[in-house]
Amino acid sequence: MAPFSYLLIPASEGRDIETRRFDGADDDEFRGSLQQYFCQESATDGQKAAFRESLQQRTKKHGEVDASVLAQMVDDDSGAFEIVPVALPRQSNGFVATSLYIDDRGRFKDLPVNTRASRLVQRDIRGDAFLLSNHDDPALDEWARVDTSMARYEELLAHPEGSLDTSNQAQMLAAGAMRDEETKLVTDEQLAHATEAKARGNAALGEGNPAAAQLCYSEAIASLRGRTDRLSNPQSASALKLSCFLNRALCASRLGQWNSVQGDAESALSVDGQSPKGWYRLVQAQVQLHDYEAASSNLARCAAAGVPPEDVQALQHDIAVGSAKLRKQQQDQFKNMFA
Repeated sequence: MAPFSYLLIPASEGRDIETRRFDGADDDEFRGSLQQYFCQESATDGQKAAFRESLQQRTKKHGEVDASVLAQMVDDDSGAFEIVPVALPRQSNGFVATSLYIDDRGRFKDLPVNTRASRLVQRDIRGDAFLLSNHDDPALDEWARVDTSMARYEELLAHPEGSLDTSNQAQMLAAGAMRDEETKLVTDEQLAHATEAKARGNAALGEGNPAAAQLCYSEAIASLRGRTDRLSNPQSASALKLSCFLNRALCASRLGQWNSVQGDAESALSVDGQSPKGWYRLVQAQVQLHDYEAASSNLARCAAAGVPPEDVQALQHDIAVGSAKLRKQQQDQFKNMFA
């Protein structure tokens, strides 16, 4: 195991954040050192009583818990810790995950609030915390501790990547879906199949059959689901994915499926944030969905991305007309409430 550095963020703001280094043999030894740190401050008898009561309340719906098991859980002073995600490993950050390691009984020990650590994850962190990073590339089955610098801490503090709330089921499912996608590597064969499916979609669209074309573009997008950075020509895969999202958005617009248009426009912009057609389709869909506030705020992005001036002006006109109509409807509804 290669040596690595990490940060100790003390709960007391009177103490500076400290850079530490681990030069031990393996990760078990390192985790043991964290447990030793956290078990230095044991819970009082009163705190253990509160912890026991909380456990009893939480386990009621699962039936009675054996008293000896409950006592073991309450009296365990092994220094167990909780890992709180700060930044998830994603392709955009080089698959570097950053997490806080905290005392999992900090609240029951009535440890002081760690303001600096709490700001990183937008939740109440009690007691001292350690900030650690690791490289975690699921597609290549790579995992290793890596250095965590003060610069990384300051970057996360200034621009949080969006911490993961493990109690939020929807957020966990979304994170899991993204993780699954980044676990898969798109092959050259899948790229070739996507290219062929897109060609069939273009032919169907040219024949005036947007529904059939939509299915072909969906087939192409499914073939490209996963990481394309390991392909022999990753740029062509990105261009193909962008084109399929935009073409599928066009099909959805002709079918009046404006929620789908918005979704595909957002997907296109996740591939290329400066795509003129992506911004145009997004604002067009927002107008049709009567989300005039969002459409208005994105209009400048259309112009900046290079959407033709006449198209920007047409969107601006549609926003103005739609907003006025919506205000009139709301005013009439309000009047009728008191008629």
